[in-house]
Amino acid sequence: MEKSNFFLYTEDSILYYMGIFGREKGPLSEPSEPRESEPKKYENHTTERSGGHSHEQHTAEPVLEKDRAHFDAEEQHLRNLIDTLQDRTEKLQDVELEKRVESVPVRRTFVQTIETVKKKIAEWFAARKERVLDKKIKTVLKFYSFAKDGIRLDAKELVELVRGLSETQVERHPDLIESARKQFVDSLERLTKYRFYSPSNDYDFQSIQHVTDLFYSQPVIFESFFQDEHVQTLQDKIFTSALYTGQLLASDIGKRIRMRPERMKELAAQALCDTVKNLSVRDADLVYDVKILIKDFHVDQETVDAVAFQYVLDNLTSDYPYKSAEDVQEFFGLSEESFQTLMQHHKETLKPLCYKAAANALIHSGNPIHSVGKILTAFKIPEVDINGFREFLSACPEKVEETVLTRLTRADFSEKMESFFTTLIPVHELIREEKGQAAVRKGLHHLISEHPSFLHTLRAYMERFGLNPETLRSDPETFQSVRHGVAKELVAETFVWPSREFFDFFGISEEQLRIYIEISRKITDSPSQEVQKLRDALIVQLLDSERPVEDYEKIESIFLKNNIPTVGKCYGVFEVLYPPKRLIEKIGTHSSPVLQQAGSRKRYAILYQDLLRIHIESGNRSLKEYAEVLQEGSDLLVKYERDGLTGLDTKERERLCVFVGKLETLLAKSALDTAPEAFQVARLADLEKRIVHVRKGLKVRVEQSVLERISEMFLRPAGVSSMEELLERMRSTRQAADERNRRSVANKREKRNTEEPIFDLQVGDFLKGVDIQYISNILQNGSVAKEFLGASSDSDSTPLDTDVSMVSAEDAQGGFEHAVYKSLAKDYGDLLFCLRDRGQYQHTESSTPVERDRDKWELFKTGVVSEYHYGIRTGFPSTEIDFMIVKTGLSVDTKALERLFFEIAKNGFYIPVVDFSGKIILSPEAYDGYRACFAGLESFDGPPLAFQPVVSGDRSYEKIMKLMVSVAEDRERVQETTVGIHRELEQILAGLGVKLRSEFDTSILGAELSDIGSTGRHTNMPGDFDFDFSLKLDAKDFSRAQELAETIKGAMLMKTDDSHREEEGYYQLRVKGVTRLGSLHLKQPLDIDIGFSRKADMNVYGSHDALRDKLHMIEKTYGEQARDQVLANIVFTKQILKQGNAYKKQEHGGMGGVGVEHWILANGGNMETAFRRFLEAAYEEKKRIPYEKFREKYHVMDAGINVKFMVHDDFIRVLKPSGYAAMLDVIEKYFK
Repeated sequence: MEKSNFFLYTEDSILYYMGIFGREKGPLSEPSEPRESEPKKYENHTTERSGGHSHEQHTAEPVLEKDRAHFDAEEQHLRNLIDTLQDRTEKLQDVELEKRVESVPVRRTFVQTIETVKKKIAEWFAARKERVLDKKIKTVLKFYSFAKDGIRLDAKELVELVRGLSETQVERHPDLIESARKQFVDSLERLTKYRFYSPSNDYDFQSIQHVTDLFYSQPVIFESFFQDEHVQTLQDKIFTSALYTGQLLASDIGKRIRMRPERMKELAAQALCDTVKNLSVRDADLVYDVKILIKDFHVDQETVDAVAFQYVLDNLTSDYPYKSAEDVQEFFGLSEESFQTLMQHHKETLKPLCYKAAANALIHSGNPIHSVGKILTAFKIPEVDINGFREFLSACPEKVEETVLTRLTRADFSEKMESFFTTLIPVHELIREEKGQAAVRKGLHHLISEHPSFLHTLRAYMERFGLNPETLRSDPETFQSVRHGVAKELVAETFVWPSREFFDFFGISEEQLRIYIEISRKITDSPSQEVQKLRDALIVQLLDSERPVEDYEKIESIFLKNNIPTVGKCYGVFEVLYPPKRLIEKIGTHSSPVLQQAGSRKRYAILYQDLLRIHIESGNRSLKEYAEVLQEGSDLLVKYERDGLTGLDTKERERLCVFVGKLETLLAKSALDTAPEAFQVARLADLEKRIVHVRKGLKVRVEQSVLERISEMFLRPAGVSSMEELLERMRSTRQAADERNRRSVANKREKRNTEEPIFDLQVGDFLKGVDIQYISNILQNGSVAKEFLGASSDSDSTPLDTDVSMVSAEDAQGGFEHAVYKSLAKDYGDLLFCLRDRGQYQHTESSTPVERDRDKWELFKTGVVSEYHYGIRTGFPSTEIDFMIVKTGLSVDTKALERLFFEIAKNGFYIPVVDFSGKIILSPEAYDGYRACFAGLESFDGPPLAFQPVVSGDRSYEKIMKLMVSVAEDRERVQETTVGIHRELEQILAGLGVKLRSEFDTSILGAELSDIGSTGRHTNMPGDFDFDFSLKLDAKDFSRAQELAETIKGAMLMKTDDSHREEEGYYQLRVKGVTRLGSLHLKQPLDIDIGFSRKADMNVYGSHDALRDKLHMIEKTYGEQARDQVLANIVFTKQILKQGNAYKKQEHGGMGGVGVEHWILANGGNMETAFRRFLEAAYEEKKRIPYEKFREKYHVMDAGINVKFMVHDDFIRVLKPSGYAAMLDVIEKYFK
């Protein structure tokens, strides 16, 4: 201590003395850096795998022994140093204080200096300790680091080390935090891919637990993970999926993924609401047990009450509204007291709804009195009782009257009901009125049509309502209607034969009974789809024929050869059934004045011209296709006559033969029972002779083409000069109707200043009631008289016209609903057409000479039912419909409405649809949405399908280019294989006496083999081939379906056979690993499916048909390269979605393969465009919208029919919420 006082008392001098500074190696000099340990490599280790993931699990012990010893020594060294420093400081302080005790200021300064030194030593020690600790952490982290899975967070040494650290210490190691975060998020993402939770995905739950254990002492760091919006979204998806698929585990799963209880409660409440809302939605996700959900997640009573009340409201419109009161207590676990309190709280809302439901039950319930009683008492509201219900009904006598008439038309009006209604309105007077009598007569028809044991019921019915044989015979319409109903019942399987007296009463002989049954069976077995559809209309028309069996055979031959359009078939049937003598008998004083005043030949000409014009202006597809075939055939005939047979290729020769067959059919039009060859496809051997025969028979002039002669003979009488003019008129008429109807809506919107216009009914408007099941035929063929096989026209009271009801001034004054209710049309079908007189009608009267106006539709008063009963000669085209009105029952049938909207869109021009109050329910915008899915379908006059090519610079460009090569290679292989399979099957079937119809032969007879699978469309995954075929057989061959299948299988060399016979003789041939079929040796094993069905089964335009036609349109419009690029986009999309578990319907909740194909085609055949539009629709204000909201704004519609459910799918509604979320994840990942 031989130093100057100044030096002695400075901090630096003290530190120098202590050995901190100025020495090479003092007691506090830096020790050597701790060695960073390398990861140990042990021979004894295992790899655990779970859920497709792996991590290393070392089993050798001890781990890091040398490193631990080094760090322990370092810490001991630091402790020794601090002890030495403390001791020296105290000694130095004692020595100096003794020397300087007399100097207080000096002493105080020295003490302060010493304290500062001690503080610096402590800081140095802490910093040094932190550095040593950091080195230790880095060494441990390095040891437990793995390139693939990050850091092994469950290592005991690591967990113990991190648990002893502060949050500040941990934050100095972001690699540890980031690794934990990544492992946490990866585990959550993997869990979102599972639909069910089980031990197979427990690895991910354990991984989350490891992260939780690791940061047990640092809750702030762990909580920061949950601030990430992506993490919250993943938690929501996992928990929501658990609610729907493993509800009993949902609470535990929520805790294991560290969800906040408040958030679990929110999602549980949302799942509760969604479940109640989607109970009737096909394939919707539903909570299994609502009561358990409410209990497990403590859903608040206010939410439970709100959802329970909504459940009651939703079910008040069901067939059994009172059951909602019974079910709601069980469903939501409500006590009797809670239920009564809830109902009483909402009594003002429920009271009118209960009365409305009860009124609806009076109309529709099979036991209305019982149903009304249940409804009025089920909700435990004292104020809802029978007296209040009577008051409710008394306030709307029109509704009561409608109810009585409706039940009368169904022959379901008991004496007890009669007593009830008599207290509200004068029922007996109503029944005596004409509308009451009409309802009674319809009820009579209903009895015979619907009740197999009807004789006793019929007699009781007639006695009660004062009907007798004389009454019925004096009303030909009722008599014939009932007689037709009897005839239809004769062929029903449940028919119970009444007494001979019954048949005598209706003038039906035993021979007629036998004939009716024979004809019915023939229709059932007919291979013609059109004959099947027209079954009821044909039977009705054949009842009064003098030669019913012979006439039916002639009629069927027209449809079987299929060589003329529908208009020709309908008119041909009319000619068969109505020879001149019978036609004269049909025309009476209530018939068309024009027909009354015309001669025999002119009548036929007028009716033909009307019918052709109706089909033209309805845009009939059959007529359009026929005209196009004739145009093409005419060109081929010119080419043949110029260059000879050698100038035509194989397909052109086939087309020409078909064309000549059609010409012969036209030639024989007026003689339907001529030689069979008049209806057959021409053979090449006698083609020249038959062409000469046709030219001569049609009297084609030298300077005239065959097509010109056909137009002259068949089109000019209807005011059309050529095929070109016919096609243009079909297009322009529909376009004009579309513009007119859109303008009507726009005008009403402008007038009312609202997007939801209200339609009105005006004086002089005409209403036509139809059955919605016939809407497709009516839109295509027009609404025509039953004599022309008009759909749903049995009710027409006058022959050769279609009935309409005029709106009177009094009815129009009462408002829309009143006018509809008063209309005669309301009793016929659940759909009404409104026709507005815009000057297109020629008003005629029997008492006045008439000169027919060819450009107008004849409209005349029949007066049969009332003074507002009118008729339109022959019928009217669908383009004359100004708007449609759906009755109350139909307006709540969403599936039926969806079918109606699709049929309108399919027909190609907009028709407004309104409800019973006049409110629009099919707007132009909604129509355009439905119509959009017909883009690329030429058969439905759809607009061209937009093609958006992939260009250089797009993310998908390189992959698409490679896939195009694969698709092209696969297509060649598929086409070669398909041709080979088709050839072998054709030979096998021919050997069994079954002939396949050629591609261009439009006749009905002959088996049809169609390729219906994705392989046939070339949208299958590369190298993944399976062939799906449909084989439709004629009636005579269908009974041999299993025999045919067994013979085909006998020609195969296969691995497995899963074929099976189905109900009613159908057969599914399903074989796998086929390497040989007949003489065809396959290069790789294939799976082959062939479904055997009947030609007589109803055929529909299926989803696979729409996809095939759209792809063909792309090839035709944009070329083969474009088609291949679209196919590549489809395949690439399927691959990406499949990898992201967002593809398959059942496994992933996705839209499935067919849905993906429609989706990509709807977006120009471009995957990235589809991705972007999907993403744009799914986000609002930078946040994902719920699936329920998304499906209301984004649609992928199918122009074809889902043959399983017989609906047009919206593939976004096929998606599950989990599939929606998975698709978004895949798309977002793709664009990152």
